[in-house]
Amino acid sequence: MNKLTAAIFMASFLAACDESQPFFKDDDTTTTSTNDATGGDNPDDGTDSEDPLNTGTVRPPINGNQLDRGDILRVEAGGLLASVEYVASNDTLIVDGLGFDGANTYSRGSPIAQLNSHQVYEADVVAFDELTGDAIEQVVPYRAIYGVSNNSLATGEPRTSFTIVRTGWYADYGYGGFMYERNGSTVIPTTGQAQFKGDYAGLRVFDIISGLELTKGNVTIAVDLRDFNTNDAIKGTISNRFAYTPNGSALILGTYNDEGLLILPDIHFAIEGGSGGDIAISGEFAGQLGNSASNSKGEISEYEKGNYYAVMSGDTTDVADGGEIVGIFVIESEDPRYTNVVAQETGGFIAYR
Repeated sequence: MNKLTAAIFMASFLAACDESQPFFKDDDTTTTSTNDATGGDNPDDGTDSEDPLNTGTVRPPINGNQLDRGDILRVEAGGLLASVEYVASNDTLIVDGLGFDGANTYSRGSPIAQLNSHQVYEADVVAFDELTGDAIEQVVPYRAIYGVSNNSLATGEPRTSFTIVRTGWYADYGYGGFMYERNGSTVIPTTGQAQFKGDYAGLRVFDIISGLELTKGNVTIAVDLRDFNTNDAIKGTISNRFAYTPNGSALILGTYNDEGLLILPDIHFAIEGGSGGDIAISGEFAGQLGNSASNSKGEISEYEKGNYYAVMSGDTTDVADGGEIVGIFVIESEDPRYTNVVAQETGGFIAYR
């Protein structure tokens, strides 16, 4: 999506003159549903529907061309997002698979058009009966976040990208989904340590109330590769977080001791080297992340908890390249502004060496 996105990806090759960029399509260019993934046991063969590496994502079927190139596309398990493509000529996303989101064309968001380096889009609020012309109110709000790498392949495809789509209309998490992808392969060193830095943009929805909020922050990921694929250790921090309403108003954030205010403390990756958290030969890795908070009495308890899913791209052994990481994290917490309301935040990031 710039040939991009999807809350997330694995776009097929496109002719150089084609300005639209699908996340994934099968060989005859018809859209492939995420529900069509076939079974399998090998997390690196590109055909498994439930992958033991990333238990929160599934991999759609991909053609041999993409597998040969090392492309990887991951989508949210249970998500309804079928495909996404970016159209550069009018700066829109074409989103398929979600009900009552207009004509499937998402325009650049207003008033929030961008969060950090990532683009924000919104669906139509009204559709029309094709027979009578009657106006039909749509599910509001739908928001999509599209992130695309600064680096491109010779084909013009972005090296990595992600897409997240959520709606705040439902009194639960509602319709949505995410995708992330790598186009091309990766080279990973077998010794030493590497650090990647970038930013994220995300969407927050709630379980028993309607509502949607947008978020942003910074991401730092460090990897100890001294025993590659045997005992890699991964650590990371998500910091400097902010939240906004769909109309662009910044939410007032509290500290650990504030009552009734949203708090967004740093999130930390759980270091799981040797027992999960290893980097696969494909460059994929996944793990848990979370944080804790204290109340006015000084009592400390778990606050946010969830999982991250990521894949390396590029040549991390080449100083002229350095490589990058694209990924998604999904985290839940009991929102301190309400009683017994759980918020789910989904964030996408691209981090560079």
